[in-house]
Amino acid sequence: ARWKGGTWDFSQFKKDDGETDWDAVIDAEVLRRKWHEQRPEGSSFEEEITFRLSEIPTWVWIKRFHLPQAELINGRACMVGYTM
Repeated sequence: ARWKGGTWDFSQFKKDDGETDWDAVIDAEVLRRKWHEQRPEGSSFEEEITFRLSEIPTWVWIKRFHLPQAELINGRACMVGYTM
């Protein structure tokens, strides 16, 4: 399982070169949060969630959501071009 001890086991997200695939971690966290939104359940003190989004490096967030490639993927660049 990728989720161990209240956080993601980053060793399960290794690429072939041994580096952590941070995009896969973000995707897994998005799916986990969506699952909990759609299927709320009670929490317990026995299984504390220790994962924080700040554990993912800042450059990954910038690369994923703010670079021109991300803008093209997200479609925002197309919308801006359409309105001009």
